[in-house]
Amino acid sequence: MISSPAGLISFRVKAEKRYDVFEAQCPETGSSPVGTVYNKDLLYQDLCSFLCVDDSSEEDDDEDLRKTEDRDGFLAGAHMVDSIHTAASAEAYFDLYSQTQVTSNRTLAALQGPRLDVDLVRSVLAKLIPGHAKHCKVLMDKHVTLFNNWMLHMCCGFNILLHGLGSKRDLLEQFREKHLIKFSHLVVNGYFPSLTIKHILNAITEDLMKSSKGFTNTQAQLEYIKKEYINRDEDMFLMIHNIDGILLRSDKCQAILSLLAEIKGFHIIASLDHINAGFLWEQMKYFRFRWLWYETPTFASYGAENFYENSFLVQQSGGLALSSLAHVMRSLTPNARQIFLVLAEYQLENGDSTSYTGMSFQGLYHMCREAFLVNSDLTLQAQLVEFKDHRLLKAKKNFEGVEHLFIPIDMATLKEFLQDYKNHTQSA
Repeated sequence: MISSPAGLISFRVKAEKRYDVFEAQCPETGSSPVGTVYNKDLLYQDLCSFLCVDDSSEEDDDEDLRKTEDRDGFLAGAHMVDSIHTAASAEAYFDLYSQTQVTSNRTLAALQGPRLDVDLVRSVLAKLIPGHAKHCKVLMDKHVTLFNNWMLHMCCGFNILLHGLGSKRDLLEQFREKHLIKFSHLVVNGYFPSLTIKHILNAITEDLMKSSKGFTNTQAQLEYIKKEYINRDEDMFLMIHNIDGILLRSDKCQAILSLLAEIKGFHIIASLDHINAGFLWEQMKYFRFRWLWYETPTFASYGAENFYENSFLVQQSGGLALSSLAHVMRSLTPNARQIFLVLAEYQLENGDSTSYTGMSFQGLYHMCREAFLVNSDLTLQAQLVEFKDHRLLKAKKNFEGVEHLFIPIDMATLKEFLQDYKNHTQSA
């Protein structure tokens, strides 16, 4: 049964076309090939009765058609209103989130309460008994059984990378004592605050290769190491605690380490803890390192790794900065030490002023030139770059564009360092 007006109209058109076909076949009588006589009205009535369609309902169908058109028009208008509301909502959304978000200035650094002494905090933490000791030992013993696999993989040309929750320092130390003690190896603490890639290369050339040759840059030193190890029939192992350390994350450091990993007979076993450490290496560095990832969670405390970290809740005694500064000074050349002392003494004399922004580069250059420490501003720039790499120096420009240099250490620690250094020099 045809119930819609549109279907009825379509049906009538088809019926008329069918009658035209019959009439073309029997033009005189209008009879079909089977002998039944048809005319247009009779054919339409017969078909309507067959399909239970009443011709008198056409007016009602027309009324329904008009109602349908009115309803479609209303729905079209409703869709248009919805579109307008959607556009208005989108504009309101962008207006709301385009405004600058106001954040609170209540930070830990602004706390006025008493802070804990760092030595007291460490003594309390040392007495703390870690939980689940039995389960952690079982987990550690499971990792120890992988030592032979690690050694085999490194001898096959791969390098080992350990990841997982917990400090892996003790695990790597056990591996070093059991398997690397008979080989030439170097241990690098990547979390050390003053570590640079230059220190690693110097340790390889001076301590392992017993070479006293000087190098103008790291690239020349790297080429020397490559050339020497081609002629050497020995394996060298580089163990790096936290290869994702802050001072080893730069593209330059990772590129040099990846080039070391390419040397035949040079093996690297390292650990990482940062969740995004995998983004340190692009495809080329991955190809050079040839990492084999091992998940080795230990759930051990990051005691050694966090030893050099600062906290706003702990009162810093300055001993940590002092020891780091003394360690870095021992690795500098005599001229570099004197340049740093000139800058430190100037900062002690003028640092108490509220308007002190640092020592200008030209002022430092003239004082060093008079003391015969440098012969050009390029030489001084090279020394300053080394200071910045060790985080001993910071530079900022004033409103006139003049660069000023200052040491990012509090005055009390800097004064204590100068006194200790002078006493040590006099006693020596």
